[in-house]
Amino acid sequence: MARTVIILAIFCVGLLPLWGCGPTTTASGETLEARVAKLERDLKALEVARDTAMSRADTAEKKLAAQLIRTKTAERERDELLLTIKNRQSERDAMTTQFDGFKSKLRDLLGQMENTGLTLPAQYGIPAVTVSRDPLVPTVLFPTMNPVK
Repeated sequence: MARTVIILAIFCVGLLPLWGCGPTTTASGETLEARVAKLERDLKALEVARDTAMSRADTAEKKLAAQLIRTKTAERERDELLLTIKNRQSERDAMTTQFDGFKSKLRDLLGQMENTGLTLPAQYGIPAVTVSRDPLVPTVLFPTMNPVK
């Protein structure tokens, strides 16, 4: 009995290679040619899509480069304008300070004229001017005009 089992096992192992070499269903030449043709069409479509995408990418890169140049130019102009604004503001502040000093000196002179009771003489065809005695607001009275404060 042990011999029969061994022989049967050897016989089964010997048949296994024959079973693997049996006929299989293969695709016919026409179906293979159809698959190759379909793959070639797909390849051509992908190549066209790739070329289109590359041309779009090149166009986008050119637009980006042009926009970058415009942006840098605008930034440079902005910086120049900011510098100009700062210069103008400092000039304005200097003029305001100078004008305020001028106003205070003028008020001091008018105050001195009030305290001394001076009358400005008529010169160069301008009529005589008298200065009022109001201590809060210096007022110059011209003979032909309303009071100027």
